[in-house]
Amino acid sequence: MSFGREFATALYSIATESQNRKDYLEALRLVDGIFKENPEYIDMLESPAIDKDDKWKCLEEAFKGRVPAFVLSYIGLMSDKGQIRSFGESVKVFDELYRQDNNIKTAVIESAVELSDRQKKELVAKLESMTGSVVEAKYKILPELLGGFRVDIDGEIIDGSLRHKLAEIKEKINQ
Repeated sequence: MSFGREFATALYSIATESQNRKDYLEALRLVDGIFKENPEYIDMLESPAIDKDDKWKCLEEAFKGRVPAFVLSYIGLMSDKGQIRSFGESVKVFDELYRQDNNIKTAVIESAVELSDRQKKELVAKLESMTGSVVEAKYKILPELLGGFRVDIDGEIIDGSLRHKLAEIKEKINQ
């Protein structure tokens, strides 16, 4: 088990016991976004030239009051252990555990044109009915689909695109 996975699993257990899973996830996502926008922050937290106390002070200045105290300690511990570069991985693992426990699936919905809000709502409702899960949708416009849509829901593909239907017709004609 990787360090990021091991730490995320431990933090998730703590978040579950304290009934703070959603708050912790939101805080982890916030910090991960800041780290991605400012990679020099990770460099500083990893640097052996900077004293651990100074690193903790920087973390407190940046995040105290913005994230739960336990999440702040988590970031500091990862830094102290020289594993701060695993932070992004640990956020992904925490997110996976949260999604699994809350029966949340992600659907990437590709369409030839922008779907209306009503169409999006109806499609998500249909996907939730089909899967028995909460569905979080991400949308992409792909004109090459010609019409209709294609859905990838956690690796399962539903292809209702015009391009796919035309390919099926062509295949039948060529048989």
